[in-house]
Parts: sequence; structure tokens; C-alpha cells
Amino acid sequence: MAPFKSSLAKSAGKLFGVFNQQDLSLRGATQTNRKITLPKPFVFNGTTYDASTDVVQETSAGEYTLSIPSDTGNITTIVHLVGAGGNSGGQGGPGAGTGGYSTGTVTFLTGETYKVIIGSPGGGTYGGGGGSDPMRGSGGGYTGIFHSSVTHANAAIMAGGGGGNGPGSSGGGGGSGGGLTGGSAPYSGGGSQTAGGSPGGSALQGGTNLAGGGGGYYGGGGGSDRGSYSPGGSGGSGYIGGHPQLPIASASTYNGGGGGGGISPEVPAPLSGTGVNAGGFRIEMSTD
Repeated sequence: MAPFKSSLAKSAGKLFGVFNQQDLSLRGATQTNRKITLPKPFVFNGTTYDASTDVVQETSAGEYTLSIPSDTGNITTIVHLVGAGGNSGGQGGPGAGTGGYSTGTVTFLTGETYKVIIGSPGGGTYGGGGGSDPMRGSGGGYTGIFHSSVTHANAAIMAGGGGGNGPGSSGGGGGSGGGLTGGSAPYSGGGSQTAGGSPGGSALQGGTNLAGGGGGYYGGGGGSDRGSYSPGGSGGSGYIGGHPQLPIASASTYNGGGGGGGISPEVPAPLSGTGVNAGGFRIEMSTD
């Protein structure tokens, strides 16, 4: 008599996303399974993407909204953020600081809304870069993800912006953005995890002075003249502490280059054009 094949087991397998390459039989035939990946939709800047297949990257400075539909379930994925660099102003000089880099495995929770800020280069609108004298360099803006609204308490992961440049042959370079502490230019301090850099750095905001500090979790201090020497601004700090509504399993943060140095070597190739002229943001394929 031929063995009886369990249609119930087969139907249950399909119901839970598993197809049997060989049906279960009463004689104990071996079962091999293939996992079916279900769609994981999320909405970024008004467009729906699938976290199980799509990679989303944005390098235009601005404020964006990311939301997870209530029927999607949680989405665990890898994010990359690069802060924007400071600028050099009208008199040249040794070079502004470049933005830092933060990356982590994060979980966006179902039904929640997040704000993404992509930092503007020195002198821009987004990310808290400090202003400067027209002939000096302004600070670059941070790039960050926040729960619900852009406040210091809602920060989840950030990459700091670079400090602005001091002028001409008598000027100093800007400090690097990012890392747990932003890079310091002479006579000013980088933002840390607990306070803004002096002078003028504060939560999410670089100091405004003759040269601007970079924005960050805490912004870098601005640069002011010291006799004939004109220092640049310092960099803003990064942040990888997460948020109750955006938990982080693992993360790292790195400084960019100071005084015209290059971006962090850890920045992935798709974002290698960021950190100087603009910040950048990238969501990679889901890891769950």
C-alpha cells in the first residue's frame, strides 16, 4: 500500500512561509525547507520601499520622514550616516574639517515615525553648522536619525559635522566632525557626549563665531582671532546611544579628517562622495 501523504502538514507549511521540497510521509521521509522572505514595506520621503530587497540612499541636505506602517512589523537593518564638512570661506586657508561617519544595526519599530536630517555643508540650513564671518568658514551640519521629531532627547544615531576653516596663510584648519568627541581646532573644543565645545557649541548646534563649529549631538566651538592667528572651528560629536523607539544592537562612530583631511576610511564606497560637500544617509538590506 502506498504511504499516505499529509496534506495538512503541507498546507500548514505553506501557511507559515515554508514549502516542503518533499512532503512528510508516515515512513519518516526527510523534510527540507526553504524560507520565504516576506515584504517589509517602509516609507521614506513619500515613497514606499521594501526593506527586504531595497537599498535607499540620499545625499541631498534636508529633513526627511521615515515611517513604518503598523502592519509591517519591526524592521532591523543597517544604516550609514555621514556628516557634512565645513567650508573655507572667501580667503582660502588650510582647509575645513570633514564630517564624521556613524553606522549601526538598528530596529525601526512598527507604527513609528522617524526624522532623518542630512547635513548641509558649511553655511547651509540643515544639521546645526555654526555660522561665520563671510571671509571665514562655516561649520558643516550633522546627519542624524531622530524618533518622531528633531530634538536632542529624540536622537538615536548621528554623525557630526566638520568645523569651518580659518582664513588665508594666518588661519588654522577646521576640526573634524564625528566620533564620540569632535576634532578640536586650536583655541576651541570639539563637541562631546555631554557638552558643546567652547566657545558657543551646544546641543545639536555648532558655535557661531569668526569661524563656525560643526553641528553634532553636541556642536563644536567656533573659532575667534588670537592676535594675528585666525583658528578654524571645531567639529561636532557623533552619537550611537540609540533611543527607546529605535534600539541599536551594535554601532560605531568615526571622526572625519581635520584641516582639509579626507573623509573617514571606514565610509562605504557608495557614500564616498559625501562628508565634504554634503552629508549622506543609507539604509541597507534588512538583516532579520
